[in-house]
Amino acid sequence: MVERTSARPWELSEDAPQLLASLGWDSVPSREQTYREIEERLLLPKERLPEDWLSKYQVWVKHNYSSRH
Repeated sequence: MVERTSARPWELSEDAPQLLASLGWDSVPSREQTYREIEERLLLPKERLPEDWLSKYQVWVKHNYSSRH
């Protein structure tokens, strides 16, 4: 655990710029970068389904069909 030496915890430490850069949070993304990420995450088809998708879908279908019949 890192000890804080400052009495004001909201102040950034000296290594904050390096930490933010390593996480990719050191600048605001451009409009194009934002649109590209939205497109990749939400609009473009995925190469494969998530691992847990099938079991959740099977439970949903079984529940819905059993309540109708």
